[in-house]
Amino acid sequence: MSTATRALITIPAAMVLALGLGACQDQAVSTPPSQDSQSEAQATGSSEASTSDDDGTRERTAGPTQGASAPETSSVSSTTLSVGDCLKDPGTGTGSTQVGDVTVVDCSEPHLYEVYAETELTGAALPSEQEIETTAEQTCSTGFEEFVGISPEASQTYSYTYLYPTQATWDQGDRLISCMVTTNTGTETTGSAKGAAQ
Repeated sequence: MSTATRALITIPAAMVLALGLGACQDQAVSTPPSQDSQSEAQATGSSEASTSDDDGTRERTAGPTQGASAPETSSVSSTTLSVGDCLKDPGTGTGSTQVGDVTVVDCSEPHLYEVYAETELTGAALPSEQEIETTAEQTCSTGFEEFVGISPEASQTYSYTYLYPTQATWDQGDRLISCMVTTNTGTETTGSAKGAAQ
């Protein structure tokens, strides 16, 4: 069975405030996919625009980095994530631009990300990166405030990131943008960020 990964974008709350919600204009960076997974995701920093690969990968933006990682609980393709899932660092390491399968854990366990909102892209062709970013920023910013209870700009504890399709995963039927909350410091947290208002 072929699995695919998705792109991830992290927008720290301070960066959102400083740059505005639509200001993600930069260069993309990519590295070869890991041999440990059947499909990978492209990663770029929050100040970088993402690009798609034609090798079944999904794109992501770099989130805060993590220290030591905990043992894996359940490794799944990032295309199978849904609202309510909590996950560990995708295992890309500092500066890496590729993400393979992600480790989903119970939200009561230490984790870096929590999926809190999603939206489906429409149309016959994969939208442009600008269109994807606009849709993702609108969905994730609004969803962040509804979920966390405070705007991303006002939060001193949390920021958000999102996953979106690459051309290869789009061709395989992937249409979701998945919004995930994470800490501004890149440290693991336990429990849900729902209603945290921090």
